[in-house]
Amino acid sequence: MNINLKQALHKLLIVVATFSPAIGFAGTVTEDAIMRRDDSIDARNRLVGAQMAREKTKASLAQAKFVYDMYLRLGERNTASRWEIYEKLVDLVNSQLANRVAEHMVTVAGLDEQIGELRRTWRQGSSPVNLAQLARLMVEKRESSLTVAEGVSADYRQLSDARKAMYEIQEELARRRSISEEDRHLAMVQKNQASAEAIISASELEIAKEHLAEARRDLEDVGGGQ
Repeated sequence: MNINLKQALHKLLIVVATFSPAIGFAGTVTEDAIMRRDDSIDARNRLVGAQMAREKTKASLAQAKFVYDMYLRLGERNTASRWEIYEKLVDLVNSQLANRVAEHMVTVAGLDEQIGELRRTWRQGSSPVNLAQLARLMVEKRESSLTVAEGVSADYRQLSDARKAMYEIQEELARRRSISEEDRHLAMVQKNQASAEAIISASELEIAKEHLAEARRDLEDVGGGQ
């Protein structure tokens, strides 16, 4: 009886030793662990998506810059009209706008990935909570937002100026009856739109400054500004 009991216990220990790692692993699979892994994958996908978008905007910007420079040279030879040059300038600035935003999205996606990883280590208990480290990352995000807001505001002012000049050209052509009323009206609508966008972007620039100031105050409050 004792020999059988020992044999049974020995077999049980072998079974436990064999499956204990799996049992231990299963114990760590919680809703929070699953969601942390999903958040990590999503953050990485957002970063890759932003990088892909940036490559497209970089290519579009390079082409728009080439075309605009070409039309400037043609204008010097009187083989391109002022309207065509402004038209290519608008294309260039729009490409520049898209590229600025794409660059910003890459920066933000990378910082969000770092923030997510930092907070995961806190929840896992693998590192102590460090609010100063988190606040510094938030400051970096707001700095990027301010940089892009400054560039975007300048771009929209340039667009507004270009659209105003194009409208004046169309007005003159309309007086000569060289273009249709529809074309003249379209130029006016585009001028008004560009003016409104310039105003909005200037307002967003001020908001971006406020957000950065708030982030810097948070950093000071947690002792990270020393």
